[in-house]
Amino acid sequence: ENPTRVKEYENIPVTFIGAETLAEKGLCMTESPDDLLTAVNVSVEAEISDLQKLTEDEITASVDMSNITTAGEYTLNVRARSLRGSVSSVSPSKVTVSVEDLAEREVPVEVQIIGNDNPDLYYGDVITDTDTVVVEGSQSEVEHYSKAVVVVDVSGMDSTYKESRTITLTTDDGNVVSSEDYYGALPSVIVEMPIYPTVSVQLDKDEIMANARGVADGYEIIDVDLSSDEIKVAAEAENLEGIKAVKLERASLEGAMYDTTVQIGVELPKGAIAITPVT
Repeated sequence: ENPTRVKEYENIPVTFIGAETLAEKGLCMTESPDDLLTAVNVSVEAEISDLQKLTEDEITASVDMSNITTAGEYTLNVRARSLRGSVSSVSPSKVTVSVEDLAEREVPVEVQIIGNDNPDLYYGDVITDTDTVVVEGSQSEVEHYSKAVVVVDVSGMDSTYKESRTITLTTDDGNVVSSEDYYGALPSVIVEMPIYPTVSVQLDKDEIMANARGVADGYEIIDVDLSSDEIKVAAEAENLEGIKAVKLERASLEGAMYDTTVQIGVELPKGAIAITPVT
């Protein structure tokens, strides 16, 4: 004899049919399929000989979303099939899916620099290939997306940095949107930071005093107190050796008769990229 029996098979994966085509209709799910339902238990009725041969790989379960054409909340059946016998029940047998209009929003890109910088190097301003990126998702979520953050760790960097980085998306309350919760793939941004070696150049007090102009008649400069006795010049490595001094602008004292604080500009030497400080 080969009587009929019912056997339950657990953790049968669920496929959401039509979920990938919602975007073509201008729609998207508010939750990913994995967050809604990943697996079900399926009971199969078959003859004992078939049940003994039947494996979980021969059973499929799916939710059909292909008929959804407008935003709304839908309660859909979970349907299962077996290559042997017939499906007698599915648990859970239904799932509720919320669908919204697919929306886009342009958010600003913000680069955050972290890590320990090297005092012997010059770090230029960060450049990105775009100031904004377009993010998308359900209308209710997109309206809370606020900025695209790219974090660059300068620790250990000793040359110009240029790399494509995936953004970290944040909401208006400061929370981070995980890549698993984001609709689709997060955008990327090309980030570039110029980094150059530096050389220290001593400043000449005598030169500053000799070139100063504008002291009131009957007065003279006795001494110069500098905020820094040296200045750092950044350049490509092959140009550093040729930089031995910097040229300072003349100090204009405008009829000074007492101690006066002035800023003196520094001219960028030939072959140099930048100087710090600039005055």
